[in-house]
Amino acid sequence: MAHANIYNNTEGIYRSVGCISLQNYGFSFEQPFKEYMMPVGDGVTLLEACVLNCLNYGVDSIWITVNDDQLPYAKKCLGEMGYDPVRFYDPFSINKKDQRKRVSIYFVPTLTKYRDYCDNYTFGFINAGLTAKKVYGHISKHCEPDYYFLSSPFGILDYKEIRANRKKYKSGNRQSLFTSHGKSALSANHLPLCINKQTLINLEKHVLSNSTKMYKSSEQLSKSGIPVELLPREERYRGKKLSMKEVYSCLDKEKFDCYELSWFYNITNWQDYRKYILSGKEVKHTNILRRDYVTYPLLDTGED
Repeated sequence: MAHANIYNNTEGIYRSVGCISLQNYGFSFEQPFKEYMMPVGDGVTLLEACVLNCLNYGVDSIWITVNDDQLPYAKKCLGEMGYDPVRFYDPFSINKKDQRKRVSIYFVPTLTKYRDYCDNYTFGFINAGLTAKKVYGHISKHCEPDYYFLSSPFGILDYKEIRANRKKYKSGNRQSLFTSHGKSALSANHLPLCINKQTLINLEKHVLSNSTKMYKSSEQLSKSGIPVELLPREERYRGKKLSMKEVYSCLDKEKFDCYELSWFYNITNWQDYRKYILSGKEVKHTNILRRDYVTYPLLDTGED
C-alpha cells in the first residue's frame, strides 16, 4: 500500500502501475526516427507525453512493452525513472526535494508464450500489466498491483486534467475511463483507462479465446501429436490482427467512472498530426521526467 501524503491527501490507497505498448502498432510516418518520437511540444515527444499521463495519474511504476529492435530508442528517450508531480516540490520541508517520490520505468518484452500468437498492439498493454503482476507477485501476492493505468503514446491530451481529478479516482477505488466528446478507448481511440486486476485477467482470456495459430484444433493428429489440418490463410494468427475495439469489446462501460477531458487528438497518421499542430494545443515540458539524452544547439550563439 502506498504511503499517505499528509500535505494534500492525493496519494493512492492502493498500488497502481502504468502500462504502455510500443509493439506492432502497424503504421508509419515515414520519418528517419520512430513514430513515438514525433514532437508534440517544446522538448516533448509522443512517448514522453504518454509517460507524463501515467505520472500525473499517480502510478507507482511504469511498465512498457517494447520489441527488442526498438528498446534502445525508447530507453534513450525516457531513461529509467520519473517523479510523482504531487510530491516533486514540498514547500513544508527545509530541503524542497526531500519528499520526491521516484517512479521507476521498466522495459519488458512480450511474454514468450504470447509471441507470434496474440502480440497485437493493444495486447501490449495487457502484457505489460501481466508482467508487472508476475514480478510483484514473486515478492508476495499482497504486493501485486490493484489497478493498471493503460496509456497510449498515440493519443494527445492535457495531462494537467488527469492530475486535477486525481483525488477523485484515487479515493474512489474504482476503474476509470477517460472520455472526450464521445470518444474513449472502448471506441478504439487512444485515450487512457484504468482497470483492476480481474479485468486485466478477463482481457487476457478474451484475447486468447479469439486467437488462432496455423492449424485447426481437431482430433486429426500426426504421429507426434501435432494437428494436420491447416486453417484458411485469412484465419491464421488472428490474435496478431485484433484491433483495439475487438480487444476491449468485452468491457462494460457501466463499470467505469468516466472523466471528461476538454480536448484530445489521435495521432496515427500525418493528417492527424497536422490537425493537432494547427489546433495550437501543446504538451508542456516538465522536469518530473528525467531523460537520458541531451540536445545541443547546432550553432554557437556566443553566450557563456
